[in-house]
Amino acid sequence: MSRRISALILAVLPLVAVPAQDSAPISSTLEEGAQRGYADELRSYGMANLLTGQAARLTLAGRDIEQEMVPVMADQNIGCLVWSPLAGGYMAGKYTPGEGVKAEPGRRAQFDFPPIDKDKADRIVVAMREIAKKQGVSVATVGLSWVRQKPFITSTIIGATTMEQLNDNIASVNFTLPAEDVARLDELSADRTQYPYWMITRNNTTRIPTDKPLTLGVIPKN
Repeated sequence: MSRRISALILAVLPLVAVPAQDSAPISSTLEEGAQRGYADELRSYGMANLLTGQAARLTLAGRDIEQEMVPVMADQNIGCLVWSPLAGGYMAGKYTPGEGVKAEPGRRAQFDFPPIDKDKADRIVVAMREIAKKQGVSVATVGLSWVRQKPFITSTIIGATTMEQLNDNIASVNFTLPAEDVARLDELSADRTQYPYWMITRNNTTRIPTDKPLTLGVIPKN
């Protein structure tokens, strides 16, 4: 084992997500590294699965991937296969009381995953119920359609415990959520911008070239 470890040479070339207009394709970065001699230090190239378009979580109750992953996927033309688009069934509405619905324990009673902000999720579900009633579809269909209609989504991985749920999930493929309903859910489910992105956005107001003249010492208005 010691001989195997001592024979292993590992070098990591960080690939940092930057605004699309300032970035080069990943392939160009790797080619540049080879030309500069990095190839002599590397046995193989690799990337984290979060960057190569493998399965990731996206749901109305959790939009974390939009902070970093989505900009990179859009820039590099990488698809996204979503797992748990209904947050373990929570965004199907069966865990949120109201509208004549009695909250069900479901599988989250034994396996409360994936983690979500349930207070926020319940507020979103209330709006989803209104949209579902207006459109004549299930709450689950609303949630699945919102995920599926995102331009960076390739497909979704669904889960069902009954044939009724399975048929409902499959039928949602034929439903298109109207733009005004998408916008409403986007606003309700929006995450607070995390650091350092709010700082980058603030600082870039004086760094990103625009067609408007910049007065030194003054931060332009959006």
